[in-house]
Order: sequence, then C-alpha cells, then structure tokens
Amino acid sequence: ASKLLTVSAPAYPDLVVSAEGIVIDPPDPLTGDTITMGCTVENKGAQPVALVEVEFYNGHPDSGGVLLGVDTIENLQAGSSDTAEATWDTTDSAGLRIIYVIVDPSNAIPEANELNNLAEKGINIGAPDLEVTHEDITFIPEIPMEGESAQVNCEIHNVGAQSAQNVSV
Repeated sequence: ASKLLTVSAPAYPDLVVSAEGIVIDPPDPLTGDTITMGCTVENKGAQPVALVEVEFYNGHPDSGGVLLGVDTIENLQAGSSDTAEATWDTTDSAGLRIIYVIVDPSNAIPEANELNNLAEKGINIGAPDLEVTHEDITFIPEIPMEGESAQVNCEIHNVGAQSAQNVSV
C-alpha cells in the first residue's frame, strides 16, 4: 500500500531590501547637508511581522561601517512594503560614500531567506576642491633680484561642487 504525502515548508516572512529601494534626499548632497535616507522594506513571505528594525550605515557594517541611524517598522503584512528612514549630517564626509541598509540586523525574525537583508547604494558628497597650477602663480617684478621685494599673485580655482569660504593662502 502507498499513500501520497504532501510536504510543505513552514510559512515564514521574508524581509527584503535592495539598492533600488534606497533613496537619498537630496540626491546630490554637499558636505554639511543633512540628508534623509529612505529604504523600502518588503515582506515577500507568507507571514506578517512586527517591530522590524532597520539600520543605516556609512560603510559595510561588518567592516567598520559607522551606524548612521535606526528605524523600526511597527507592522509589515505579508506581501506588503513600508519605508524606513534615517537622517545624516554629512559634515566632514566629502567624497564617495557607500550607504548600507540592513533589515533585521540581529536576526530576531525567522525568515524564509536571510540572504536578502542587506543592500547598498553609493552617493557622492560634494565639497570644495581648490586647485592651483604653476601658470596661476605670477611675480611682480617677473624675475625679482636677490634682496628685492616682490609681489606674489596666485589665482586659486575651485573645481569642486561646493563654494569655498574663508580660504587661507
């Protein structure tokens, strides 16, 4: 005698974040701006979840990344999504930065797939970029004699994305 058995996996939630779901506002920040980072968190699983923690990092969280903020999504039904947000003051953070978002960082929620809980997005934080070339430096007189006073003129160019103020030369 034989009997047909149907085996099914237990129904779990599946929390998912992706690079496409990370939004930075303003999209082209300058150093010193306070930016808002948002991330869409989806529950692609079969069960609802509550108190979903979401962390935002500057750099990879396992490699010395700096925690920028934490948000909690109160309830997330199966098949739905919600947005977590954090803010960051970008003072002294010029250049390319990689923002990492991790959902359920402590693995407190049993999930169908734990491998889709981390996403990253690069942003470039603009800053002044001062430049001087040898053509930008002139002397009066053009060839000063030893012991003679000379005036030195220097033209400084800002090729960066942000205005420079109070520059000492």
